[in-house]
Amino acid sequence: MTENGNLKDLYESLRLTDGAPPRFPRAGTPPLSGDISGRAAAEALGEGRCALVPDWIVRFIASVAADVRHSRILDPVAGVGSLIAPLAARLNPVRAVALCGSDGERELAHTLNPDAAVDWQTGPSLPEGPFDCIVACLPADEPGALFPGTTVWRLLASYTPLLAPEGRVYALIACDPGMPGCGRELEKGFVEAGLSAATVLGCAGGVLAIAGREASDGIFVARLIPDQGHLDILRKNIALRRRGKVPELGVLEIPGSFSSVAETLLLADIGWLAADAGLSPVPMGTIAVQIDDDSATVPDEGAANILFVSPRLTASPSRPDPSAGTGVRVVLNPEQVSAAYLARHFTTRLGKRERELARVRARAKGLAEALTTTPVCIPPRPVQNTVLAVQASLSHMAGRIAGLERELWEHPFAGDGIRGRVESLSPDATIEAWIESLPFPLASILWAYRAEQDTSARADHLFHFFEALAEFHAIIMASALAPLCVGRESGLLDDDPYFRDSYRYATFRAWIVLARRLARSTRSLLGNPARRDECVRLYRGADRRFLAMLTSRRLFAVLDRVADERNAWKAHGGILGPDEAENLLAELEASLADVRRTIGTLYAEGMLLAPGTGEYHEGIFSYEADALAGSQLVFREVRVETTVPMDTARLYVLFAGRMAPLELLPLVMLAESPCSTIRSFYFYNRLEKEGVRWVCYHPGGDAELVTEDGRVAETLRALGLMPGSPEESP
Repeated sequence: MTENGNLKDLYESLRLTDGAPPRFPRAGTPPLSGDISGRAAAEALGEGRCALVPDWIVRFIASVAADVRHSRILDPVAGVGSLIAPLAARLNPVRAVALCGSDGERELAHTLNPDAAVDWQTGPSLPEGPFDCIVACLPADEPGALFPGTTVWRLLASYTPLLAPEGRVYALIACDPGMPGCGRELEKGFVEAGLSAATVLGCAGGVLAIAGREASDGIFVARLIPDQGHLDILRKNIALRRRGKVPELGVLEIPGSFSSVAETLLLADIGWLAADAGLSPVPMGTIAVQIDDDSATVPDEGAANILFVSPRLTASPSRPDPSAGTGVRVVLNPEQVSAAYLARHFTTRLGKRERELARVRARAKGLAEALTTTPVCIPPRPVQNTVLAVQASLSHMAGRIAGLERELWEHPFAGDGIRGRVESLSPDATIEAWIESLPFPLASILWAYRAEQDTSARADHLFHFFEALAEFHAIIMASALAPLCVGRESGLLDDDPYFRDSYRYATFRAWIVLARRLARSTRSLLGNPARRDECVRLYRGADRRFLAMLTSRRLFAVLDRVADERNAWKAHGGILGPDEAENLLAELEASLADVRRTIGTLYAEGMLLAPGTGEYHEGIFSYEADALAGSQLVFREVRVETTVPMDTARLYVLFAGRMAPLELLPLVMLAESPCSTIRSFYFYNRLEKEGVRWVCYHPGGDAELVTEDGRVAETLRALGLMPGSPEESP
């Protein structure tokens, strides 16, 4: 072995490669001779003539095996020991026996694993049992085998007598886990070997199967991939025999019904997606009058409602180009399904899974037969007609909008007329609908802007909206990044004296500067793979699209432009004339349109909440809360569940699908005004001797409110937005 001093390095590099699939030995390969040279051993490793199990699979097997104590381990086809040696090091069994195919393999295994506490033996004589764990990377009868060959089951059957009654077999078996019928071959083979398969995990080049002597009530089927988070969840699901949150993390299959890993997972995914949409899967053969192998076949005279499916599983009601290859023609029952609807359905997430299932089944049956048995999830024909009608309206609207956009830029003086035509397209396309999708503190200001008739007053409302938008976004980001800001990891202020105390008397420009710096910190965290998860945690699981909107450079460019307009307008002095007011309003409305394009409907991802009464049960807090959305002061009551308690005196943002709300800093508040019992929304404005000055921008509340609230100054100092210590008074 001195001939190649790098042999062990080669072995380790092959075994430790991230994401490498297992390398299965091939039955009938001559065993390594007893006087093998270093060069010959290196060639055997490099060419794949030796079984090699990557370390990530070994780690996973060890984690699953650790749930059931294994003190005696046997590897009957150990090869160079890439499975038994690292596994024994992790499990620390009382006894570990490895059977090698020749003296040469045994010497090579010992050389490559010098510190392994393994008894290396030369087969085929059986060691003394019993063993409570048998592990093996079993040989394939031929390269690229679709099913396990007879060699696999003959080997397993010969070593099953050595397995203790409650022992387990962990077997890597070469096969195609996506080939229909592979699952039945696995079940049958284990039965012939005197075992019962309990778990089958599909991976590149084969499966990892876990079996035992006791009959299993179901087969746990999942996907095995080199992602540690995936593997950790998968291990728990195997131990608890529970279904995963997604099919790849575990599905319990009924014995005798297991066709393949791919089919099991696809069927489960289709079933879950269909249930979520309120649909029921039906075989395509039940909604088709005829399914022909040749799409070029001329249909019967008068035949209609035909779907053409290409060999690549694309579907269209239009006859394909002959150069695309021979596909399948499906004549559909017009009382049950529309070809146009089904073609569009196949482009949805659910439809894509159905097509993938047909592709998998077509490997064994041919495309026409596969389509006959493939489940499709469609609503009744009247519902299909409604969907198609709405889709037609949407397509028409999209075409009209594209035409109006071209006309607007080609004929700019027609802008007023085009504005009316745009807003008449659909009620849902109007600015009012968009306003109602925003959080109340923003929507209420825009409602006042829309209700006002005076041009100058409308411009005032828009200035209030942009300032409130800058402050609201800054507060959301500061609330999330507060732990970093308090630790001064994010420098929010620079050496400019203007900003050293700017938040004591916060201005529009100061909020823009603060929001931009917080956005920069957020983008930096998201762009750093090592801290991306930390950022998502700080933002309580906010969707990446929402964060992109919140930190949009385009948005800050608009806010800067508006701030410049506001300064110019204030510097003008006096009352604006009608023409000047119209010009200013036009500029502000153009900026509003830019903001609208950036924000879109993304605030639907984050609900602004004012929590009310709540209760706690089994680790979950349930609250009756007001959803502060839309322009109306009468808020919609919602019931939310969280994993953390909420303070009824604070405001929160709860992102869709999450249970940990983001608590907003006390720079905004919902409070009753002294002269009314109606709650109004107030923004922090400045610190004065009398206390904290707040401003309200919507009708119904006091324009200004002064309160004694030490939390505001404390918060500003803690974030480094004001000089001095938190204990100092303003």
